[in-house]
Amino acid sequence: MKPDFLTLAASAIALFYFYNPDKIRKTGFKVLTLLLVLSIVYDLIWIFFITDYADIESSADRREATVRLFSLRLCYVSLVWRVS
Repeated sequence: MKPDFLTLAASAIALFYFYNPDKIRKTGFKVLTLLLVLSIVYDLIWIFFITDYADIESSADRREATVRLFSLRLCYVSLVWRVS
């Protein structure tokens, strides 16, 4: 399962807090921060495990391998964007 669901949940909570600042509590902000850190860690684990699946030479279907490689590159870009 891709880690995007966790990132999407954290983004949805952040948008909710942005548009409803009166509902922000100290614990809610802590949970949001923890969720964002957990999302980054989960992305790192995900990238660590799928890096070897993008090998074009070892795959039987070249098109599938190029799609996997494209997906892996987008994961790197997404991770760098969120960490920076």
